[in-house]
Amino acid sequence: MTIACMNRREEMEQLLGRRERLGLTFKSLAQPLVVHKPTGRVIGGNGRLTAMRALGWTHADVVELDMSDTQATALGIALNRTAELAEWDLPSLGKLLESLQADGSLDGVGFDADELQDVLDDTAYIERLNLVIRRSLSCLHRKTDSAAKSRTKLTEAIDRLRCYYNFIRPHGALKFGREIRTPAQQAGLVSKRLSFRDIFMAFRPMARVPWIRDERVRNAWIGRHACAGNNS
Repeated sequence: MTIACMNRREEMEQLLGRRERLGLTFKSLAQPLVVHKPTGRVIGGNGRLTAMRALGWTHADVVELDMSDTQATALGIALNRTAELAEWDLPSLGKLLESLQADGSLDGVGFDADELQDVLDDTAYIERLNLVIRRSLSCLHRKTDSAAKSRTKLTEAIDRLRCYYNFIRPHGALKFGREIRTPAQQAGLVSKRLSFRDIFMAFRPMARVPWIRDERVRNAWIGRHACAGNNS
């Protein structure tokens, strides 16, 4: 079998660097190599094949596809592109990793201690934010009698909550002396804690928004809404 040179070298080196920890995982893989039958070229699984050879393996499960060279090339690119576009469902991933961690079965999953902690931290943040959203919007309560009448109304409610959460509501974790900041203040987007009046008035023609810290953003906002009165 020959390897198609589509995988980046640093990715293969990273995979090989973990070969001892991933060795048992490779042996239990149910995913075979995808091979172009007429030429013996590997279409999918080049990284795994490189690691297997480094481990001294002589046999592997394969699926042979009888197709033209053009189709094989297109499929190889598609398989690599699909892997690049894939994203983790962090809440689900965090729960799975936590269960593996409790069983002492994390060896071979491909996450080191720092990466694992990052995932668990992200998962905790997402779970907390999800709880805040559900508690803050009556239309998202369980067995609610205030269901949103349309997708548009639900989107508008979530947008208002996003403004309130990031620009208006002070967060106890962002307390500095006597000042309790909002996430937008802490990120340097605005110079003060805003009110709904500040936000709604910012959409008026010739609105003044001195609380936007970045001068370029402030000028772009003013320019965007300067002629709004001509269109109303």
